[in-house]
Amino acid sequence: MRYHEENAVTAVQLLTRDLESEPRSAEERERVLFHLSRHCRIAALAGLLGRADVGAFHERLRQSGTWRLRMLRERATQARPFSRFTGAAQIAPLCDALAAGDEPLARDIAVASAPEWVARKEFEDDFFYGRLLCGFVAGGLPAGATTDDLMAGLIRSTEDETAPRVRVCQALLTRDSEAFLAALLELLERHGAWYQARTGTMLAREPAFELERSVCMEGLALLQLAAKHGLSLDLDAEYPFVPSIARPGIPPA
Repeated sequence: MRYHEENAVTAVQLLTRDLESEPRSAEERERVLFHLSRHCRIAALAGLLGRADVGAFHERLRQSGTWRLRMLRERATQARPFSRFTGAAQIAPLCDALAAGDEPLARDIAVASAPEWVARKEFEDDFFYGRLLCGFVAGGLPAGATTDDLMAGLIRSTEDETAPRVRVCQALLTRDSEAFLAALLELLERHGAWYQARTGTMLAREPAFELERSVCMEGLALLQLAAKHGLSLDLDAEYPFVPSIARPGIPPA
């Protein structure tokens, strides 16, 4: 774990220096900012799993979200179209901000996120799920968007109205604690199964594989959203892939 943490921290330092010192096109800056966020997440997970450093875990997740927000704000300033890097399907940094307990940062990311699907650059179901999460975080949707339309789009593009992400969103909308927990547990079970099925593949050789397998950042983020929306859950309980040590303080409802 120490090796992965040191490598990720070094990558962040090099990419930061590169971003600030080298003139780059807008497209190249998006790519660098995307990877800065990702390496912050890897460093956060490695520090948590290797040293149980909860403080560094949350701080590095905030850094991940901050790089994401910078990317989105640069895009807005330049009036650039959304891309595969800036599309709403890229929910990881939003989840990082939530998992760090930084609600203002998560809200700023949600508000700046893409309102429309970036066709041929992201999966449509990931877009609808990302937009719904943004709505839950921001406390509302942009003018012209409705939760019903987004839910219908998620169900249509997922082609399974019983999918965990569909049920999680429905439970957050209806504030149904029992339904939320059942959907969350299935989502976490699928998280474990996805990584188990890829054990021994080339993907499993990636530095982040075992780190992201061990902790489900999406699950941590969803627990924060559940608390924010007033769902009655035992947030001190141990759920698979979302260790209680990694959770920030419960946000006010």
